[in-house]
Amino acid sequence: MLRNLKNRQAQIVGAEYVLTFFLVVGMMVSMTIYVRRALQARVRDVRIYAVNRVETEVGERYNGHVYLGYDPYYQRTDANTITRSETVKQLSGGGVTGIFTKRHDSYKRVELFSNTAAPTFSD
Repeated sequence: MLRNLKNRQAQIVGAEYVLTFFLVVGMMVSMTIYVRRALQARVRDVRIYAVNRVETEVGERYNGHVYLGYDPYYQRTDANTITRSETVKQLSGGGVTGIFTKRHDSYKRVELFSNTAAPTFSD
């Protein structure tokens, strides 16, 4: 009788450990959203600080505006793709049925050229 009681307590303790483990994992997963938002806010604050610092250091020597963000419409990207493919099939005599061989060679090269223009020179 005493052994059965001890086994039940051990099973209860095991279930408590499993429940505690899943609660901790659930809390960590739910906190990732808040950690990510905090990091994004920190990056945004650093970006704003850097732009303000550049504007104060440059002062009157620069007549334009220092832009806070990056606008991808001012980027021109060209891509060249070179592809070469060759397939060789061969049936050699040998034995009753022969030997079939197939060799496939392919080559692909991609060259990317990107140039970022000032906003005044954009399309």
